[in-house]
Amino acid sequence: MVGNMDGCTVHVIYKHIPFTPKKWREQAKNGKTPTGDDGKALPQGIVVGCTGNTTAMVDTGDVHVLMVGAAGVGKTAFWLYPCIEYACASGMSFFVWVSWLYASRSNTLRWVSFMHLFFCLHL
Repeated sequence: MVGNMDGCTVHVIYKHIPFTPKKWREQAKNGKTPTGDDGKALPQGIVVGCTGNTTAMVDTGDVHVLMVGAAGVGKTAFWLYPCIEYACASGMSFFVWVSWLYASRSNTLRWVSFMHLFFCLHL
């Protein structure tokens, strides 16, 4: 059991999907719908974690996520890129909106970048 929240295990809340982007790209390249190991189309959702390096934990019930982390912890490489890869493979729409804020802190002026990533489920 991975975890327990009011009697529901994480296995019930999140779908555990083998993360095989090379296979998905090859299927799409050949005009086929990317599938999981069971041969069914991938469920739409957000990658919210992983078990090991090969299984994605996908939240299929909601597409709202807040990612917070210090500079250099891997927000882009280990979360954003896998989410975009999975969104493409499962047929979700998404767009990225980058905005800039001119911030003043301790008499130091600087530009701060904010990236907003929006996913849309096709139900």
